[in-house]
Amino acid sequence: DSLFAFIKRTPCYGRCPIYSASFYKSGYVVYKGERFVEKQGLYSTRISQDQLISITKMARMVNYMGFEKEYDTAVTDLPTTYTSINLNGDKKEIKNRAGGPDELKNFQSHLDRILDGADWTKKGDIRQ
Repeated sequence: DSLFAFIKRTPCYGRCPIYSASFYKSGYVVYKGERFVEKQGLYSTRISQDQLISITKMARMVNYMGFEKEYDTAVTDLPTTYTSINLNGDKKEIKNRAGGPDELKNFQSHLDRILDGADWTKKGDIRQ
């Protein structure tokens, strides 16, 4: 089972959610919630083929492959969102700390909505 898409949100000086999620081509999803999230620990779920297709459609609609690899600024108190997708063998990862286009934020939000609607099974705690 190969990695299809990924999202990771990093800390800030405040209460920014810290988590990551890996979406696999089979529909298997692994979620790691660290801090300032409802689900802390390691979780897994399965999403539908339609949801996988919706990720592909969203990536194409926003032209994910056309984005820059990095959007950043000198400001230090901003969380970073990393995303990646593998479309037909073409893989792209993007670091979005500040200044990323709205379309990229829409893609990130789409992944988050899928995560929010999933039926999760807790697999364990995360050692800190």
